[in-house]
Amino acid sequence: MPGIAGGQAVLCRYHMANFERLVVDSLAAMPDGWTPERIVMLANDETTAEERRRLHARLAAEAAACASTLHCLLDTLAHAVAYSLGMNLGADAFSEKQISLGAVKKRLTNGAAPAVALALATIDHSGDVTYLEALVNHSKHRSVIRPGFWFDAT
Repeated sequence: MPGIAGGQAVLCRYHMANFERLVVDSLAAMPDGWTPERIVMLANDETTAEERRRLHARLAAEAAACASTLHCLLDTLAHAVAYSLGMNLGADAFSEKQISLGAVKKRLTNGAAPAVALALATIDHSGDVTYLEALVNHSKHRSVIRPGFWFDAT
């Protein structure tokens, strides 16, 4: 049985595979090929419109689940590093809620593990990670964000 992070990685791959299968099975098989615009364009009939709404909902659900699982992996990494280095012990211990990649990295930069801090900084400073954390945390704490598609129609 995989550990927590291993289980999260399996879940992430599962959701990504489902997303890709939906794209291949449903979108790539569309007449005249597929472009991102076709999933949001109006359909000629109600049956096609309903099929597109269902497909859009399924794609959005898989994308949201994948994003949430990736975010969980980052949280697990932060907790694993913090606990393995004893950051939950002593006078200046982190509480469980205080542990994040940024907080752990900051403490390590000023502490005894600058190499680990540098490795975490590589992850923590990625624009993709910043966006992922903001998306998942906003959705989790403030409202349910309805996942969707965005494309440049120019």
